[in-house]
Amino acid sequence: MRTRIKTTKADIEREIRREVLAPDPRTPMPGQAEELVLILQAGVDPKRALAYFFGSIEEVEIAYANWLGHRVVQEAFARLNKGEWQHLSADERIELALKKHYAEMAFYLWTHHYAEIWGKELEKANVCRTALEAKLAGTSGTSPLERFWSDYVAQSKEGSNARSKARSQEGETAAKIAEIMAGPSDPQ
Repeated sequence: MRTRIKTTKADIEREIRREVLAPDPRTPMPGQAEELVLILQAGVDPKRALAYFFGSIEEVEIAYANWLGHRVVQEAFARLNKGEWQHLSADERIELALKKHYAEMAFYLWTHHYAEIWGKELEKANVCRTALEAKLAGTSGTSPLERFWSDYVAQSKEGSNARSKARSQEGETAAKIAEIMAGPSDPQ
């Protein structure tokens, strides 16, 4: 009698993943390294990113200990970020760090249901939301005092322009009144 092996779609996908995507959790292949870097730059935390490649927690732990500092992954970081960290200019490092930070905040909001969080998690979600809203509004990185002063100066300029226009209109009106008061000019 022949025994039948029960195979599910999940078992097949896990086996394909193991054979094709990650034959060894200790050594990433170049394509995997690049994909990992892209996932990390999208704001996904490292262990969750590695779970895309591996089927078990043990494999994720092994990869976590080996992949992030692996030469192939570091080369992928350098390739995707226009150079190694230490060779980037200060402005490039700051820009890269801020992009990473905003991506992580967005991923936090995306993965945490607002109705299901409270306490510190809710505080963190609110801070992330506020920071991301400021980023989209173009006001990130400015203090409330800076925003007030900028608004004040803009309103002052608008007010100054309005006063100049009003004075000009007042002058025109005064000239018209004077003309009317003088009466029609006598052609004689």
